Amino acid sequence: AEYVQNMFDCICSLMLLKTNQIAFGNLQGLELMIRMMREKVFAATLALKLVDHSLRHCPENCQIFVEKLGLKVLFAIFMKKGAKTKKQSEAKEVEEHVTSIVQSLCRYCTGTPVARVLNKFVENTFEKLERLLEMHEEYNRSVQEADQARDQGLAQKIDRELEVNEEEQLFLDRCDAGLFTLQQVDLILVRLVNMGNRQATEEIGKLMDVKGVKLDEIKKIVVEYCTNLGQEAQEEKAEVISYLRAMLTRYGGDANGVEVTTAAGSKTPQDLDGAVTPDEADPNQATDDEAPAPQATSDNEEEKDGKKKEIREKKHRN
Repeated sequence: AEYVQNMFDCICSLMLLKTNQIAFGNLQGLELMIRMMREKVFAATLALKLVDHSLRHCPENCQIFVEKLGLKVLFAIFMKKGAKTKKQSEAKEVEEHVTSIVQSLCRYCTGTPVARVLNKFVENTFEKLERLLEMHEEYNRSVQEADQARDQGLAQKIDRELEVNEEEQLFLDRCDAGLFTLQQVDLILVRLVNMGNRQATEEIGKLMDVKGVKLDEIKKIVVEYCTNLGQEAQEEKAEVISYLRAMLTRYGGDANGVEVTTAAGSKTPQDLDGAVTPDEADPNQATDDEAPAPQATSDNEEEKDGKKKEIREKKHRN
C-alpha cells in the first residue's frame, strides 16, 4: 500500500508540468483513473487525487474528463454515494479534491462539456446545488472556529521545521480547517451564477436565503482568495473579481471594495452571453453513459518550482 501511494505521489508531482499533463491525457491516464474510481478499488482515493492534479490549469484534460464519462462517478462522490471513508480526515481530503476538480471543470470546459457540467447541478431538483451550499456552511464554520482559536491563543505552535513565520502558520492552520475547500466551493458558486442559466442562478439565490448563507461571507472568501494569487495569476484574478461583482449586483449585495481589474484574455460575465447552457444545449447530446472520445492537443510547457511548495501550493490551486 505504501509503495502504491508513493507511486501516485510521484505521478502527481509530474503533473506540475503542462507537457506531462497533456501526455497523461493522451495516454488514456484519465480513463484509467475514472475506471478505478468507478470500481471503488483500494486506490480510488489516490486516483481522485491524481485526477485533481492532472486537471489543474489544463483545459485539454478537463474536456477529456467530461467526454470520458467522468462526471457520473465524480458527482456520485460529491453527493457521498457509495462506500464511506473510515476516517474524517480522509473524507475531508476527498471533498477537497472533488471540489477542486469541479472548479477546474467550471473554469476550463467550453461548449457542450460545460453545459453537461451545469446540467449536473440542475438535475434532480438542484440537489447538488443544495449540497454545495451545505459544504459552504460546514467549512465556513470550521474556518471561523480556527480563527477564534488563534485569537484565543489556542492554536498550535509555529512549526519551526517548516521554516514558516506566524502569518504562514496562520494560513496553514486555516487550510487544515478547510480553507482551500471553502474557497473552491465559493468559486464554484460564483462561476455557476455567471454561466448564463436562469434556473440555476435563481435557485442559488433561493437556497442562499433558505440556508442563511450571506453574500458577504462568499465575498470575503473570494476576495481573500484573489488577494493571495500570485503575479502570474492576474488573468484569473480579473476574471473571478468580475464574476463576483456580477453576482453581488445580481443578488443585491454590496460590491464596494471589490477591486475591478482587467487582464488580457480574462473573461467577463458578458463574454458568456450566448454560451451553451442546459436550457439551450442539444437534447440529443451525449450523456454520461455515452460519449465520443476527444482528441487532446499539445500546449506550451508551464513549470512551477521554488521552495515551500506545501505552503504556497494551496494559494494557487483552483
